[in-house]
Amino acid sequence: MECRIAISRQNAKTQKDEAALASLHLGARSFERARLVILSGLLFSGGLGCTQQRQTIINKDAVPPGAKIVKAEDLPKRTPKAETSVNIGNMRLLAAMDGSAQGAQREWSLEDARKFYNQALKTDPKCMEAYSGLAQVELTCGNYEGGIAYYQKGLAVDAKHAPLWYEMGICQARRRDWPAAQNSLSKACDLQPDNHVFVKALAFCQAKNGRYEDSIACFKRIMDEGQAHYNLARLLHHENQDDLSRLHLHMALQANPKLTVAQDLLARLDGPPSAPSSADVAAAPAANSGTVPNVGVGPNVGLDIDDFTNDLPQTPPTAN
Repeated sequence: MECRIAISRQNAKTQKDEAALASLHLGARSFERARLVILSGLLFSGGLGCTQQRQTIINKDAVPPGAKIVKAEDLPKRTPKAETSVNIGNMRLLAAMDGSAQGAQREWSLEDARKFYNQALKTDPKCMEAYSGLAQVELTCGNYEGGIAYYQKGLAVDAKHAPLWYEMGICQARRRDWPAAQNSLSKACDLQPDNHVFVKALAFCQAKNGRYEDSIACFKRIMDEGQAHYNLARLLHHENQDDLSRLHLHMALQANPKLTVAQDLLARLDGPPSAPSSADVAAAPAANSGTVPNVGVGPNVGLDIDDFTNDLPQTPPTAN
């Protein structure tokens, strides 16, 4: 009996110790959870200073002894793509050409455009759009020789770039240098024979140089025979060669009797003299001025008869 009592007491002590131990473990886990909650609160609410201090310590530990710390502004700068530089240059040139920048701001826009076009050439020496942009900057400043020089530099790099030949031809046409314009536009058409804009410009240049048969043949590449003779007749009329204009109007109507625009022009020529129109008055001083308009022109600009008798319209480059 005494032995059983002793064993019972020993078991009770053991169970009590186990209960106490379990309670101790539970308290430890609760304390750890509470500590984590408090630490989280410090980190995400009021403990920013602690976080910064901890980050500083980590950074110091991560830097090897004797290592040089470089500031972000001292790191080598990335070279922009040529296309990006050209687009920024186009925006600056557009601001100078459309009137949105005036005075000193306009001069700054032109200089900044020049800087970005040159940056594009440093990135890509074969960037034809940059040569075109630099030429247009010079033309906008009234520097014809400078504009032609940049077109020639670009074509020396890539003589098969048809848009640059076209742009140089239009620049020469503005200067009334029709033989040079015809040569440039002819090369543009050789490279892109299906480009109607190029072909039409060449046909007008040939007519300005007195090469009427070549002009008709060139017009007929992109239009019917009646329309070709009508276009030549319009140019001849503008140059006061009304007898030749009548001849080509009759040829236009022979090819297409229903061509009403040819009928109307012929009626004007055969009718009583009329007062000059406002367009004729505006064309007179421009035809003899010999000055170069401060404009640039892109490769997609269409030309018509009035573009060769009046100053060409201002067509800034597109800003992408």
